[in-house]
Amino acid sequence: MDGKLRDFSDVDSSMAGAAGGAALVTTTGDLSRFLDALLAGRLFEKPSTLKAMLTFVDATSESGIPLGYGLGIERYTLPGGVQLIGHFGTGAGYRAFVGYLPAQKVSLALAMNAGQVADPTPVLMGAIRAMTPEHTP
Repeated sequence: MDGKLRDFSDVDSSMAGAAGGAALVTTTGDLSRFLDALLAGRLFEKPSTLKAMLTFVDATSESGIPLGYGLGIERYTLPGGVQLIGHFGTGAGYRAFVGYLPAQKVSLALAMNAGQVADPTPVLMGAIRAMTPEHTP
């Protein structure tokens, strides 16, 4: 941070204002498995719970990408009409994303050891372009 190495291994993951965020300790593989199970309807007893999560309200992301926001999950419409369902997370010293490309039936997850100032979009968009060459410019 500010050019200096900081030890974030002893951060209280339930810090105030996180609203439950930053409390997850996981791997990118586990994030993908979680999202796959969620979208397959294997996590809730009642299908209506997932249906409610996936009922999106129109919004616009900070980057201007059309966005639908559900209950803890987002739907992005990327250039070329590519649909992406997922969620970003930021905690002390890292950013993470897990997403699913429905048309391609592909899950992807990324984690960066950088905080809010780091923009994961170039890495994420590069990965999406590689998986959807016919849809992205």
